[in-house]
Amino acid sequence: MAISTFGDLKTALVDWAVIPNAPLDILISEAEAKLKPIVKHYRSIKDVYIDIPESRTITLPDDVLELKFVSIDGRETKELSLFGGNIRETEAAYERVGKDVKVYGHGELKKFRVVYWSKCVDLSNVNNTNWLLTYFPNVYLHASLVELYDWSKNAEDSAYAEQKLQQSLALLAEDDRKWTLSGTSYSFA
Repeated sequence: MAISTFGDLKTALVDWAVIPNAPLDILISEAEAKLKPIVKHYRSIKDVYIDIPESRTITLPDDVLELKFVSIDGRETKELSLFGGNIRETEAAYERVGKDVKVYGHGELKKFRVVYWSKCVDLSNVNNTNWLLTYFPNVYLHASLVELYDWSKNAEDSAYAEQKLQQSLALLAEDDRKWTLSGTSYSFA
């Protein structure tokens, strides 16, 4: 059975584990909560431009997992610590405080570009798929099975599902590594 939607995943869990009355929606959500902070893959990369207001404070998108690249008006850009720092006239800088970013630079600043790894969209009856389920359904299946077997207090099957989850995560990481290291992704200007 191919798993490509939230419904397919729930059906596969029922078929695989044969545990009646399991709260599958909750268990899948618990699996997602554990996957969310660790899954970084090129398919989750987003490139967003944000207008810089006069206050020079912007709010990052809600789905930011980790920043990959930041640029302000195409200038050389660096992150400042909360204790400040110096910037040259040709540079721009930023500091992060929670979801807010304070932007610094000489002259008018217009565009804040952020390239980041985004969090995977949670599955539901409304959001029935995402890139992780589409391309790596085994990650979802095995992460959900770990939660299901933990819920049913089946330590042996939980350990097996955890082992399969680690294998699936390794395949995900290898796919990302191949994409990241192929082509001409490095630039020395």
